[in-house]
Amino acid sequence: MEVWYFAYGVNLDKEVMRRRVGEWIEAKRAILRNYELRFNTYSPTWRGGTASIVEKEGAVVYGVAYLISEEQMKALDKHVGVPNRYSRIKVKVETEDGDELPAMTHVSNNPKYHIHPSQQYLASLLRGLKQHGYQEEVIKTVKKVAGIE
Repeated sequence: MEVWYFAYGVNLDKEVMRRRVGEWIEAKRAILRNYELRFNTYSPTWRGGTASIVEKEGAVVYGVAYLISEEQMKALDKHVGVPNRYSRIKVKVETEDGDELPAMTHVSNNPKYHIHPSQQYLASLLRGLKQHGYQEEVIKTVKKVAGIE
């Protein structure tokens, strides 16, 4: 079985995603409405804050919907720390074509106040946005959320 996975953090980076799950079937730019990007979960691996999302009316999270196998989704769950650090939730994302896709994504189980992401984490996330063709306006928005713009 195949599932759509909505990436909004470091899994946007194609190299990171390949290391974690191998090749995906398809990838589309997508947005998640009524959620907001936050850096509110500490990662000892990244030595800084990592991305999560929280519900917020009218907000938008920019990301990528990857079509992957259920086995690949389980590998991502394990990598991000489901069920301890993160939980898998169902969301509906919107592609550039206006299509709505049911997707899975991860949210922090223990969100904190803002935690600055490490330079490496943020660079990987921003590289992923660029790899998928996001424009400078989106890059600046993410930098602002990270606290560097």
